Amino acid sequence: MWRFPDERRKRLAWAGTVLALLLLYLACVFVRMDIVRFHREREAWFPFTGESALIFHYARRVALGEGIPGRDPMVGPGEGLEVWRTLSIGVELVAGKLYRLLPPGVMDFQGFMRLLTAVVFSSGAVAVYLVCRSLWGG
Repeated sequence: MWRFPDERRKRLAWAGTVLALLLLYLACVFVRMDIVRFHREREAWFPFTGESALIFHYARRVALGEGIPGRDPMVGPGEGLEVWRTLSIGVELVAGKLYRLLPPGVMDFQGFMRLLTAVVFSSGAVAVYLVCRSLWGG
């Protein structure tokens, strides 16, 4: 029986694995976006899903060019929350700056955040694959 040479089989297996991961990743993104669409059709107000209110709040501030305050009196009791000391700020900065790069009118901020969080949080599928691959050795 004829077989591919070993090197070619390895390349085909690698390409197949990458393609399968890409398809799984895209499926996760589309399922999450479909869940959002399903809920938006049934509820009058559906601003965001999955991301916390603080991520949404600070990302929108960055998108509007306001920046993230050191102490936010709108969050937390008393004098407010020490944002940079208490929270891990990262996604908010990236989301806000990416939104500012979009041409005006392409997408509203809420839709952008839903898409971004779907893309970011669906990347866990790749991590699961890598863990499984390391556990089972291939």
